[in-house]
Amino acid sequence: MGGSLFFYSIGTFGLFIGAPVFNAALVIPAGFVVGSRLAAENADLQQVRKAEMRTAWFTTGVLAFACAASACLALLSESTDTDFQGMLGLRFEVTQGMIIGLILVGGAALLAACWGLSVASVRLTYLFLQR
Repeated sequence: MGGSLFFYSIGTFGLFIGAPVFNAALVIPAGFVVGSRLAAENADLQQVRKAEMRTAWFTTGVLAFACAASACLALLSESTDTDFQGMLGLRFEVTQGMIIGLILVGGAALLAACWGLSVASVRLTYLFLQR
């Protein structure tokens, strides 16, 4: 699963021009893979919880790497402020502080969502296939 997640993360990162938001969607199929393997092995609840945590740590780590790369690109580019203004149709000036705030708050929220989606997709897949 690890190599595949890296491969698809790089592809998704490039496809969406460095916006890591869409990389978070990759944790759902990763959770499906882990949950289906656990169901096929008839894993007990303790094994499922350990696998949920391992999966959440791994997927969140991969997304953190994508977020860091995106932040570097945004902070090093001289046109990030005008890109945001044009892309979102903003009528006010975007400052460097706003960009840094978006990186910090948005990145933290994205990583938290990734963690939750990862745990939920493993657990729900396992429970669904155990029936």
